Amino acid sequence: MHIILHWKYIQVKKILCLHMRNNRKQYSGRHISISCERVLHSLAHNKSVQ
Repeated sequence: MHIILHWKYIQVKKILCLHMRNNRKQYSGRHISISCERVLHSLAHNKSVQ
């Protein structure tokens, strides 16, 4: 259950990241790129674990 919730959280973060990147002018670019890299890194890590 915890793993499923964590995966859904990551999916939401990924979608949010793409949305922020598409609307970069509305947000601070550096903050988004950092959080995006974290999301993508955790996604890659999860795939290697599974």
